[in-house]
Amino acid sequence: GQLATLGGVDQVLMASNFGIQSFVPETGDQLWEHEWQLPNFARIAQPQITGDDSVVIGSIRLGARSLKIEKNGDEWDVTEEWTTKKMRPYFNDIVYHDGSVYGFDGDRIVCADAETGELQWKGARVGGQILLLPDMDILLTVTEKGDVVLLKATPHAYEEIAKFKAIDGKTWNHPVVANGRLYVRNSEEAACFQL
Repeated sequence: GQLATLGGVDQVLMASNFGIQSFVPETGDQLWEHEWQLPNFARIAQPQITGDDSVVIGSIRLGARSLKIEKNGDEWDVTEEWTTKKMRPYFNDIVYHDGSVYGFDGDRIVCADAETGELQWKGARVGGQILLLPDMDILLTVTEKGDVVLLKATPHAYEEIAKFKAIDGKTWNHPVVANGRLYVRNSEEAACFQL
């Protein structure tokens, strides 16, 4: 589950093979749902809030979809804004920054317009995980091979700022930035870097 605020209401979002559902945190009562079935396959990527009333969900087999969530009295209206097969996240989450969503299409990093779903650019085939450093307008990617790649968080072009080898071995784990340090790990090793 993921705590979010949509339409000014705190709620827990649950992505599953069914699609996405929203629940009242204190009681578990359902607020709304959107069916986008993913039979016989795990939906792993977390929902990404892209505004006060919008959320993007995705999966490797179906692509990505933006939903508009509106509260009308006691009822909730859920409307599909767009769907694309040009961004298909698997275990890697989507991030949102200044009107764009960044994520993976399989193992290729991509950027799409958050309002329309239109692809802005395709980047390198690196796989792995992506993390937004919003104050710096930077995307930090840890590739499947254990490289750290810093990218400009811009819809204009795929632009690498820096790249270095962090760890060895297949790396699917999320990176973490805390207290000026970057932590990366996989099933073989872990490393900490001063930022």
